Amino acid sequence: MSKTLTSETLLEVAYFVEQSRKDNSEIDLLLNPQKRRAELAEMMEDFYLRQGRIDVTPEMIQAGVDEYERERFSYKGLQGGWMTRKIADFYMFMFSIRDGALWVLFNAFICASLALIVSLLYEEDVFNNYSKRHNSQYSSVSDKYNSNKVYIENVMSWRTAIAEKEDLLAHSIIDQKLKNYDRLISELDESFEKLNTERNRFIKLGAPQKETLESYRIAFDEIEDSIKSQLERVNFINDKIIDIKNFVEYYFSQQSEILALEREGVPTEEIKKALISGNVTSSSALISAAKANLQKQRTATRLLENHKILVAQKSSFLDQESISRASIILDEAKIAAEKGDEPNYRRLETALQKFANQVNKALTVRIVDDPAISTGLTRSIDGASRYYVVLELVDQAGNRYERHLYNQETKRSETVKFWGQEVDEKTYLAVKKDKSDSIVDDRIVGSKKPGHYALSFDWPMKAGTITRW
Repeated sequence: MSKTLTSETLLEVAYFVEQSRKDNSEIDLLLNPQKRRAELAEMMEDFYLRQGRIDVTPEMIQAGVDEYERERFSYKGLQGGWMTRKIADFYMFMFSIRDGALWVLFNAFICASLALIVSLLYEEDVFNNYSKRHNSQYSSVSDKYNSNKVYIENVMSWRTAIAEKEDLLAHSIIDQKLKNYDRLISELDESFEKLNTERNRFIKLGAPQKETLESYRIAFDEIEDSIKSQLERVNFINDKIIDIKNFVEYYFSQQSEILALEREGVPTEEIKKALISGNVTSSSALISAAKANLQKQRTATRLLENHKILVAQKSSFLDQESISRASIILDEAKIAAEKGDEPNYRRLETALQKFANQVNKALTVRIVDDPAISTGLTRSIDGASRYYVVLELVDQAGNRYERHLYNQETKRSETVKFWGQEVDEKTYLAVKKDKSDSIVDDRIVGSKKPGHYALSFDWPMKAGTITRW
C-alpha cells in the first residue's frame, strides 16, 4: 500500500538530511588535517586581504595555523594539585549518581555543613566583639587605677611632710580629711585584684570551639558587671583624692602665711577655724584682711615715728594762734597715722610744712592793687552796713601766701589769697579816695612777724573778715 507524504514530513526529513550532511562535513574536516589546515589558511588569507594587509606572507599564515592547532587540539589534563583532582573526582562521582538517593544525602550534607560554618563564624564574630569591648573597658579601668596610684603617692608624701613639720593643726586637718581614705584605698586594691582574676579567667576561655556561646556570654556579663562597679569606685576614689590634693596644696600655701601672721602677733584663731572646716573662701578672706591690718599697723608705727618729728616743729611757733592752728593739723595727722592711713597723713604733713613755712617768715600785709580785683566793698550783715578793704599777704618778692579765715557773711572758714578786712567808714573812704586816680599809693597796712601767724596792723582794723564777694 502506498502512502502519501505530507509537506511537513518532507521538510522534517530534509532538515535531518541536511543536518547529517553538515555534521559529516564537520567530522570530515576534523578528521582530515590537510583539508582543515588548507581551509584555515584560506580563511586567514581572505581575512587579511579584506583588511588591506598585503604584507602577510604564506609562511606567516602557516605559522599562525600551527600555533592555533597546538593550543586548540593538544590535551593538557586537569590543572591543580591533589585537592583539586579529588574534588573533580568527587564531582564526577556525584554527577554519575545525581538521580539517586545519594544525591539527596549529598545535598543535605552540604546544607548542614554550610549551617555549621555560618554558626561557627557567628559565634567567632560575637566572641571577638565581646573581646574588643572587654579589652577596652579593662584598659580604661587599669589606666585610671594607675593614675590614682600617682595621686596616692603624692598624698602619702604630703602626709610625711606634714608629720616631719610636727604641725598639730596640719595633723588635725589631714586626719579629718583622710578619715576613710586608707580604707577606700585598700578596697580599691582588693577590687582591682579581683578584676585581674576575672581578666585572667577571660583570657583562659581561649578559642570559641572549647566553650558554648552561652558560657561566653555569662563570662562576659560577669566581667562587665565587675568593670562597671570598679569604674564607679575608681571615679569616687579619684574625686576623693583630687579633693584632698587640692586641699593639702591650699593648706601648704596658707600655712606659711598663718605662721608669718603669728610671728607678728596677729591673732589667727578665726583663720584656723575656717581652714580646718575647709571653708577656703572664708579663710582666704580672713588672711587677706589680717595681712591688710598688719600692713596698716606697720604703716601706723612708721607714721607715728614721723609724727614726732612734725611735733618738734611746733617749738618754733611763738604766738598762740600759730601753736593752736599747728596743733589742729598735728592732731588730725596723728589720727591718720594711728589708722595707717598714709595718703591722708601725707596730705596733713604737707599742710603743716606749708603752714610752718608761712609762720617762720616775715611777711607784709597790703591793700590789693589789681584791676581785676576790687580794692574795697560794702556789705549789709545782720542789718548793719559794714565796710571792707581787700588785703593780701606777700613776701619781699611779691609772692602771695594763703590765709585760713572765717567768713562772717557765710559763717564758714576758707583758705584764700585775698580777703576783705573790716574797717570803719572813715578808713574805707580814705582808701577809696586814694584810688580815685586808679592807683593806691598808701598800700602797706601791717605785717606778720617770724614765728607768728597773727597779723599786726598799722591802720585801725576790725576783726571781721569775708572771703567771697
